[in-house]
Amino acid sequence: MINMQRLASFFGLEGKSAVVTGSGQGIGRAIATLLADAGASVVVADLNTETAASVAASINTAGGKATSTFLDVSDLASIDQLVAFTQAAYGGIDIWVNNAGIFPKMPFTEVTPALWDKVEAVNMRGAFFCMQAAVKDMKRHEKGGRIVNLSSVASRNVTIYDQPHYSATKAGVSAMTRAAAAEFAADNILVNGICPGGVGTEGAASSQTVMPRGPIMGAGRMPLNRVATPDEIAAAVLYLVGPAGAYVTGHEIVVDGGFLVS
Repeated sequence: MINMQRLASFFGLEGKSAVVTGSGQGIGRAIATLLADAGASVVVADLNTETAASVAASINTAGGKATSTFLDVSDLASIDQLVAFTQAAYGGIDIWVNNAGIFPKMPFTEVTPALWDKVEAVNMRGAFFCMQAAVKDMKRHEKGGRIVNLSSVASRNVTIYDQPHYSATKAGVSAMTRAAAAEFAADNILVNGICPGGVGTEGAASSQTVMPRGPIMGAGRMPLNRVATPDEIAAAVLYLVGPAGAYVTGHEIVVDGGFLVS
């Protein structure tokens, strides 16, 4: 017999509010949906307001609680508007998941300053100022909170060529995760990360403008012999933001099918 009450004591999010950036599709959609399934009231934030609204509607139809809004993480005013929106909807922020990111492929020798700046503005600068906004609100309401940053195994090892700009930003995200975890532990704000390997998402499929090549594509480099599903990434996030993750901060969970040990 499944003891639902005991499971809820480890993974239940009743009474918590959660912001998930870039949650109109892919990994973000899976995270927003799972957090809502666990009882959280979720803000689905995305550049694409139509897909964000669709995700929120799906959550509400299934019996969860969600609302949606526009977010451009590269725009500080947009981040501030998201915080105000969440405060108005749910009173404050308990959980913030930095999922929004871009990964355009470009050969190393062809990366332009404009492309570098665009990727950095979303993946690293955006994550930093989203964390800053979340920390400020969590300190305001003095109940602590959880922040989870989506990094990548590309922050640790070379995975796919033609992504030096992406890898650099994800290494920065990992470093910021550790810095924030150390600084805000006294405020009961736990900051952790997830390092996915290959994941089957719409975004990954649409990014193949340059044929993917590199170590992760090699025979035997994915011991589990498949890419992850978005739900498998979301499950790791749920652990970190729920009661089960109450003694974990400053760390990253690698969800890569064994790539880093291959």
